[in-house]
Amino acid sequence: MPQDLEQILSRYRRDARGQREQRLLKDYGIDEATYEALLRSQGGVCAICRQPESQPQPLCVDHDHATGRVRGLLCSACNAGLGHYGDDPNRLRAAATYLDHGGSAGPQHQPRQR
Repeated sequence: MPQDLEQILSRYRRDARGQREQRLLKDYGIDEATYEALLRSQGGVCAICRQPESQPQPLCVDHDHATGRVRGLLCSACNAGLGHYGDDPNRLRAAATYLDHGGSAGPQHQPRQR
């Protein structure tokens, strides 16, 4: 948990200027208090990588595009990553398997001898 959670919240509130709450309500159906409660429950870090946002902006609201249900708060990198994989758990698992095996299709793949 970042030691400066209160600084993150303070920056978030300062940057809001009323427009953020309108967008949160319109896009995700949550208010600033709900966003702050999520942020606190996650310790001020991304729900996936457990790191604070590296950009000078608040964590992104992650939501299910089919249902609109808010899932949590993500850093911009993790949020974009999910988007690039179409929020498809099978594709994400396949990517993790690919990385686990050094970029090969799986454990049975052997490099070609020269």
